[in-house]
Amino acid sequence: MYLIEPLNETDNEAHAVYEAQMEIPKTCGVDNTTYKEEIVVKKSRSSTSAEQQQILKAQKYIRLYVVADNSMFVKYNRSIPEVKTRIFEIINYVNVVYKAINTFVALIGIEVWNVTDQFKVVTSAGQNLGGFSEWRKNVLLRRNPNDNAQFLTNTDFDGPTVGLAFVGTMCSDTYSIGVIQDHGKASISVGATVAHEMGHNLGMNHDTSSCICNGSSCIMAPALSYNTPRLFSSCSLQNYQDFLLSKMPQCILVVARKEDIVAPAVCGNKFTEIGEDCDCGTVEECTNLCCDAATCKLKPTAKCAEGECCDNCQIKKPGDVCRAAKDDCDLADLCDGMSPVCPSDRFRVNGFPCKNGQGYCFNGMCPTHQSQCTTLWGASSVVSEDSCFNVNTRGINYGYCTKAGATYIPCKAKDVKCGVLFCYGGSAQPSVYASIAEFSKCKAVLASAGMVQNGTKCGDGMVCNSGNCTSIESAYRSTNCSDKCSGHAVCDHEMQCQCEEGWAPPTCGVASPTNIVIIIVVIVMALTLVIGIVFMAKFCSSNGKKRSSSSFPATVEGSTNPSFLNRPPAPMQPLPQVPKAEPTTDKSWPSSRAGYQAPQYSVTKASPQPEPKLKKPTVPPPPVPSAKPALPPAPPKALKPPVRH
Repeated sequence: MYLIEPLNETDNEAHAVYEAQMEIPKTCGVDNTTYKEEIVVKKSRSSTSAEQQQILKAQKYIRLYVVADNSMFVKYNRSIPEVKTRIFEIINYVNVVYKAINTFVALIGIEVWNVTDQFKVVTSAGQNLGGFSEWRKNVLLRRNPNDNAQFLTNTDFDGPTVGLAFVGTMCSDTYSIGVIQDHGKASISVGATVAHEMGHNLGMNHDTSSCICNGSSCIMAPALSYNTPRLFSSCSLQNYQDFLLSKMPQCILVVARKEDIVAPAVCGNKFTEIGEDCDCGTVEECTNLCCDAATCKLKPTAKCAEGECCDNCQIKKPGDVCRAAKDDCDLADLCDGMSPVCPSDRFRVNGFPCKNGQGYCFNGMCPTHQSQCTTLWGASSVVSEDSCFNVNTRGINYGYCTKAGATYIPCKAKDVKCGVLFCYGGSAQPSVYASIAEFSKCKAVLASAGMVQNGTKCGDGMVCNSGNCTSIESAYRSTNCSDKCSGHAVCDHEMQCQCEEGWAPPTCGVASPTNIVIIIVVIVMALTLVIGIVFMAKFCSSNGKKRSSSSFPATVEGSTNPSFLNRPPAPMQPLPQVPKAEPTTDKSWPSSRAGYQAPQYSVTKASPQPEPKLKKPTVPPPPVPSAKPALPPAPPKALKPPVRH
């Protein structure tokens, strides 16, 4: 048996042909356990059904960073360009796979360790996963932000395992990773393994016999088929949808900047890269009337082919709304008349009142103690009594405002609502993996996610800022910011002037076309109303004159009316008898409300708070799964190394 595959990422018809080797089936080391993870990303808005529908329909983007260790550098002739070419081929195949589920994998960085490895690479896939996780969090993210990172090595992992990843962790700073062994000659088979491990990050588990696969094998099969898979099964699609709806990972909605892409441009991948005007997919699948799919260039007379500010191949006029305001803390974003791309999302100035006065806007969110309790403990949880927050004056691991090293700094009395967050009710376990402290009607999460967020209202005109309850002006310096803006502009969260909806940038002094239409419609309606009133007045006046000129007398006395002359007097009608109402004594007055006295709690030196019972999480942490799937029997002849995804 022989295999055929392209020599490189370009479509130049050059292919390699080589004999398939009989190998032990390759598998993925992940078991079907989805690990609870720390909050994936802070959502700027509450999850509504409209938002859920939006995230399902939207084009998704994964900004990927690939790291190749020293063994990869040695394998490919100590040549960084050769290693990069191998990675380009692998990620090209990943994009072929993910294109079908409306997800583009943007390769924004490649790092080749040509001198020495940055952590100890061993034969244990689990240890490598842990080491790469720590290195990415502490080193890589500080200099190269990314949504996901994959580690490639030529080190032979223990047993048949060729890949390992965390499940349901895309966008996480700690666990959005995978480790992959460069296990064969065919770059597409390694690409299928990368697609598989990334699928785990997106919440996909291994396929079972109940899953429907429209091919001989699908991407999330536990072991790689001899025919390299390129389709996701029905189970994988459902897992992906469940992950999107439950985690609402915002990072994959952020469009990757084409300037950040390090891979060569590929016309037909539905992502506009450097050197392209547009990219609507292949000639067969393109439906964009503005783009030439064969060249990825605009058609004649077209000014644009995509973007929120592009309509019928023309750039929209300045002032047109391209992103409507979604809540109290959002601002409508407007087209500038020059670019087909909608400007970056802008929010209300920090400190703007929101949620009917319950909070103040902060970077597009409206943080409140209740919203944070809901996030941690569920919708049935509530904010604890003030007595719980008084524990924050003690400077202990479940009651403090700030932390210096291992020292817990107690809150001042005025700052107790800006330290550890105390809630009551809701779920038994929080939404983050952490220990909890629970006493009386108070429970807290012993992790950074359990602290009151910056920007949370702690009094009238007061917000939490790094453990202190301070005035809005001290925290944001935003008082009267909009007074500095000219025309119909307001200040946004970055203290920049933003045109109000209906007014065109850059001066915000000219009404947008939409606003002009509205004004014209209002004027026409007003004129129509005035004309109608004038017409009715004239009509009524004309009818009045006709009535006054009639031959009938204005008044008729009964004594002069012939009908009343010589008429006998009519008999008197008896008045109806009204029954006399009996006085009633049985009145159903509403009973007075019983007096309610809220339970009072206090923390004093005489009666110290009992030490809470610390509870450890009852679910396993995201550390590496240890179970491996049973090895399938090796077939008599292998077209490709079978790999467990």
